[in-house]
Amino acid sequence: MSLDILTLAAPLENLLLWAFGYFLAIYLSFALLAWIIASLADRPICQRSVTLGQIRGELLRSLRSILLFGAGIAVPWAMVQVGLAGVDAGADVQKVVLDCALLVFWNDLHFYAVHRLLHAWLARAHAVHHKSVAATPFAAYSMSVSEAVLLGSVMPLAMLLREFAWQALLFLPIWSIFINTLSHSNCDLFPRVGQRSILGFIRHHQSHHTHYRGNYGFFFCHLDRIFGTERPFDRQETS
Repeated sequence: MSLDILTLAAPLENLLLWAFGYFLAIYLSFALLAWIIASLADRPICQRSVTLGQIRGELLRSLRSILLFGAGIAVPWAMVQVGLAGVDAGADVQKVVLDCALLVFWNDLHFYAVHRLLHAWLARAHAVHHKSVAATPFAAYSMSVSEAVLLGSVMPLAMLLREFAWQALLFLPIWSIFINTLSHSNCDLFPRVGQRSILGFIRHHQSHHTHYRGNYGFFFCHLDRIFGTERPFDRQETS
């Protein structure tokens, strides 16, 4: 992998191909891993059956989102070209760790804001994602074009505020899809954790898919508590 690609200095056509391959690889890898883990654990939260048709639809819509995310790399590329943003190619370990942490927190804030917007103003577009009531890991990127564009803005917006290390920019989609596939696994991996544990993020998100309203957060469920949108896990879901 050349430094030109990592710092968004490569020709756009090369960057587009690389970005599409990168998003596809991490989606398939983590979705399959989460599916295997959920199958082995065999602790579904929502008891609704999942059909092959549902999984097929999730895969096809996710592939469309991946194409959009890959094409979306043109935005930060253009920002770098015109000097609106930059990529730190020589960051030390401390800065890489700090940048990764900042992007993790920013990703949660951005997701919560976009998710509330989708439910309040773009419900028809978001309904595509909610076709998966009992979610599967393949539903992580299963969304409408509008939703994919909104969620895809997370990195360009962050780059307007700070020159991040390339390692952190590479880490963000890995972190995002890792948590996303697990939170859509419908598997109670941590059955002993309580409502307020950070490890309750899977039950937190499956509750959102089951009931549609409440629990809009991504990984840090505390945002729902702060903004008054937390939904308790009910016995039917966690049994």
